[in-house]
Parts: sequence; structure tokens; C-alpha cells
Amino acid sequence: MLRVKQYTAQKTLIAQYAARFVQPGDSLFVNAGTTTTIFARELVKSVDHLIVITNSPQIAHEFWNNGQSANSIYLLGGDYNGAEVETLGSTIVDQVRRFHTDHAFLTVGTLHAVQGFMDYRVETAEMNRTMVKQTQRATVLIDSSKLDQMALITACDLDTID
Repeated sequence: MLRVKQYTAQKTLIAQYAARFVQPGDSLFVNAGTTTTIFARELVKSVDHLIVITNSPQIAHEFWNNGQSANSIYLLGGDYNGAEVETLGSTIVDQVRRFHTDHAFLTVGTLHAVQGFMDYRVETAEMNRTMVKQTQRATVLIDSSKLDQMALITACDLDTID
């Protein structure tokens, strides 16, 4: 996965900044992505006793390993995509609808000034859209390479993100 090594410094700064918004005991959605994986790695350095709901086995592992299992972790089950190391599908959306979280920390395919936050896969966009609806505060973590780009489908409008 080449993207893991791209924009690492930017992604780390984004992750460190975003981690400041999380308090012990908070509940959060964190979707699969390279930036959100770095976010998880940074967050466990400073905050524990979190309730984490994710579709990423890697992110679940970050919170389990580095958090010394002081966090409650829910790994959403669905169709496994090994190339992206994530689960997706309609079952994920149904599972997300059962939760109500304090935060959602998401990465998306692109950010377009008119179309909003976009993704390349319908399943990803639908899951992200549902996570935004089920949280009190939604934050998108993206590096500069995703700005002013188009993708296949809009995941959420600009005004839905805090």
C-alpha cells in the first residue's frame, strides 16, 4: 500500500491536532484509512478509556495494542476488502445505525468545493454518510493531496462536518 508512505508528516500533524478534541470516556467512529490509522496511533498516546467503533482491523489493533486494552473496541463486520484492510457493505451501515457517538473521525477520497466530501466507492460513501448522521461531532481528516479533487460519489456535504 503506497499511500501509507505518502504525506506521512502532514498526516501525523493532522492526527495530533485532531486528537486534542478527544477526552477519556468519549465514543467515536473511526473509518479505515491511512490518516485515520495514524490518528489512532497518536490518540492512544494521550487518551484512553475510549469506546471505538471502526470498520478497520488495523485501527482496532492500534487501540487494542497501544491502549493496553483500556478501550472498548467494536469492529464492524461486513465484506472484507484486503487491499484496503477494511470491512464494508450494507451490514456495516445497519450496524452503524445502532450507535450514537460523541465523535466521528473520517477520511474520505477527496474534498471538492462544490460537491463536498467524496469517495471512490458507493459502500464507503454510504458508511461515512451514516456515521456522520449518528454522531454529535464529525471531523474529516485529509491531507492536501485530496483537496479540489473529484471522485465518484458524494459522501457528505460540507456543512455536515464540524
